[in-house]
Amino acid sequence: MVWKKGQSGNPAGGGHTRKQRQIAELLAPYVPEAIEVILKELRGSGRMAAAKEIIDRVYGKPAQALSVSGPNDTPLRLQFIDGPPNETREEWVKRQNEKLNVGTTTGTTS
Repeated sequence: MVWKKGQSGNPAGGGHTRKQRQIAELLAPYVPEAIEVILKELRGSGRMAAAKEIIDRVYGKPAQALSVSGPNDTPLRLQFIDGPPNETREEWVKRQNEKLNVGTTTGTTS
């Protein structure tokens, strides 16, 4: 299907986010109780997991940091390529491996 300029490919929106909104709306009335449970947990009530789930469903989980590195925590090396070369995939991989001083084993894709 061809989309017109400015036309959304998903005009109804994502079903997943709609479900999340519905769950948040259903759980929102329980947030005050969940906060109370969190406060009581500091005193040992034992219902922290349920309270946390309610808060997470209504407000979303906090963002988590993500670290990506190469072998032995070395920095990743990114290489940007302008366009497809005039050579086969195997030739290109071999040339890139030679540039990077890496083994010349190549996989095949279908």
